[in-house]
Amino acid sequence: MAVGAQAANVAQLVTSRMVAAVLSGAAIGLIVGLLCANRLQALLFQVRATDAMMLMLPLSAIAAVAVLATIPAVLRAVHIDPLIMLRTE
Repeated sequence: MAVGAQAANVAQLVTSRMVAAVLSGAAIGLIVGLLCANRLQALLFQVRATDAMMLMLPLSAIAAVAVLATIPAVLRAVHIDPLIMLRTE
């Protein structure tokens, strides 16, 4: 990150990296889940493995947890002094 960057820009950078990681992981998980749907169907009772609600519920839970996990990282990145960070490197 650049010395003298605005706090909003730093927060946007950290948040955008988190969103990219969560979206890529969710897409991979969704693809693997759909590929394994026929094997999972035997384990489910009165629910289809490809039901939209059953796919969206874990994805939304993971997204919510990822947002909550990003908050401390964003606050730390915004409040860090760049000169102190450069001295430690």
